[in-house]
Amino acid sequence: TIVGHTKDCAAILDKRTKTLITGDCLQVWGIVGSQNWAANIRFPVEYFADIEKVSKMDISKILTAHDYYPLGYKAEGGAEIVRYLDGCREPLLKLKELIIANPDTDDQGICDIYNISKAIPTFHAGVVECIRKAMQNGKF
Repeated sequence: TIVGHTKDCAAILDKRTKTLITGDCLQVWGIVGSQNWAANIRFPVEYFADIEKVSKMDISKILTAHDYYPLGYKAEGGAEIVRYLDGCREPLLKLKELIIANPDTDDQGICDIYNISKAIPTFHAGVVECIRKAMQNGKF
């Protein structure tokens, strides 16, 4: 399993072609037109850990369920796979940076600061809360 919309999302690895079919697992940026791009990431800490797991796999291609803006629906070759996975990590790491830089700001305030830009996936305060708790427990 690879955490995506839910904790039991599944990915399939074709060992012959080293293709990882991730369905909706790697989808932090969301689909074009969803207006609340990252609200579907309900388990950000587990999601991030699974991105790390995928980054260590011997794969040559990632295929997703559909286009995820701006990453697309596939990544082929080492550099493209790294770019895709970095694109999935980046928004969560940015939230972590904002939490560190603004220790007295509540979860909704961090969300408000982060969500000002329309060029990045938006998050809801629950995602910030999960990341903050994981940071306090040394898990993120």
